[in-house]
Amino acid sequence: MLAAAAVTISALLANNSAHLTIRFGAEGEEVRVTVRGGEGLKVRGEETPLKGRLVARGERLALDVDFEPGPARSTLTVEVTGKFQGEQKSFSQAFRVGRPDDEQRRKDRERIAPPPR
Repeated sequence: MLAAAAVTISALLANNSAHLTIRFGAEGEEVRVTVRGGEGLKVRGEETPLKGRLVARGERLALDVDFEPGPARSTLTVEVTGKFQGEQKSFSQAFRVGRPDDEQRRKDRERIAPPPR
């Protein structure tokens, strides 16, 4: 039997904000949520909106995050850390925002099909 994930992170993205839903499949202690931007995205406000919290199994947590997107495709990364099932664990999920520029598209193509040697 497969164990349920201790943490599931989802997001509804809008132009300059994300509505995050974090579901806990296990009890957790000292839970911390951190949000970070990549590829030019800048988080507005608190980058650690939750610190040192106890969570119950089945609990859902909703957080709204405002950000300034980068000039092309950028990334919002959400990380949840804490002690779950007696062990320190970390879970993260990245969400892409915006459209890729030419350089990002080229890099994406190279990851899919490396150039011939």
